[in-house]
Amino acid sequence: MTNEELESLRRDIDDLKRAVKKADPFLRSVVALRSLAILSIPLGALVLAFCLACHFLVQSYSSLAAVPQAWKQAFWIALALVVVGGSAVKWLILGRRAAQIERGATVITAVKAVYSGGWLNLNLPITLCIVVVGLFSGLIGHPWYIAAEVSVFMGLICNSFAVAFDRREYLLTGWYAVISGLVSIFFIESAPFIWLAVVWSGLFFVYAASGIYYLPRGERGG
Repeated sequence: MTNEELESLRRDIDDLKRAVKKADPFLRSVVALRSLAILSIPLGALVLAFCLACHFLVQSYSSLAAVPQAWKQAFWIALALVVVGGSAVKWLILGRRAAQIERGATVITAVKAVYSGGWLNLNLPITLCIVVVGLFSGLIGHPWYIAAEVSVFMGLICNSFAVAFDRREYLLTGWYAVISGLVSIFFIESAPFIWLAVVWSGLFFVYAASGIYYLPRGERGG
């Protein structure tokens, strides 16, 4: 690396340190939230049930293309309900927590904390990678890879939180997301719904178990 590149890297690290310091205790309290870990248990169970049901349905008809359109629509509607419902509950929990930490704060305040200062230089590129790589996988006719790729990039975000805030639950979740996502890329075409369950329901369960176990007693009220 050149001296200019090293100096640019040093400035980025300094920016990240200042962003972390400025975000404490707000962002630190937001990411250390036991309610989100508990929420991950039913979400993981729903994702597991969806994936197993889809897998056995595809097996019974020999291929996904042979599954009747009515069944496909029913399962995609079910998946949408799980994603939208889970996201809505998550944002409600984050919004309530933000308001407890800082008067007038909302879930938007938490999002701005994640995408501001030094965090912007870390999380925005990862978010862009998720969007672009996901679109590319869909355009080339390999939509299953999207789930694996998103898992890997989310693992990087989790690890950044783990390092910045010394959160072991995010470290375990991040490594699980990265490893399971990378491994699934080699096998996901052969049994997509099984590997979706391994990656995503597994990710929810790992975060739930590690989050509930590692959160300090003083933060368990979150």
